[in-house]
Amino acid sequence: HFANRKYIGIVQDSDYNTNAFDSVISKLKKANRNSSKDNFSIPPEALVPSTELPYVSVLPVPLDSEGSLEDLVLAALQADPIMPCVNDYFACLTKGGVQIALNRASKSKLNVFIAGKIADREQITRSDARRKFLREAVAMTWWRPEFWEHESFNDAKAFLQWLVAD
Repeated sequence: HFANRKYIGIVQDSDYNTNAFDSVISKLKKANRNSSKDNFSIPPEALVPSTELPYVSVLPVPLDSEGSLEDLVLAALQADPIMPCVNDYFACLTKGGVQIALNRASKSKLNVFIAGKIADREQITRSDARRKFLREAVAMTWWRPEFWEHESFNDAKAFLQWLVAD
């Protein structure tokens, strides 16, 4: 039912040793070959919308480097008082011979950060004891709205503003 949409935004982690934009374009072209009615116009480059309806735009996250959404969030959290503890933890793991896969490092760091924030509370409920994910972190009491103002989110905010422009 994409034909009824004016804008389609696709967000893809840039990951490591991949080209996120080309990967999305390849999938769009494959979808066009496999569909007789819903065809996507192909954007010429990241953040530049296609020229035909539905307008398609792709945001690799982060835009200009390898990584993931978690890298943007970690950049916004760098000034938090427990971030040095998280960094020390991972430095200790490396010193101890543990090698965190590059494509999992940011996700792992964010998980440790969130666990530290949960442990910082006076009482931990049963639901707090289970692993938390990024989607849950932004609803936690320690998440401050000013985190969204960090420059690491600028491309994502511009992308979302384009999606809701009309």
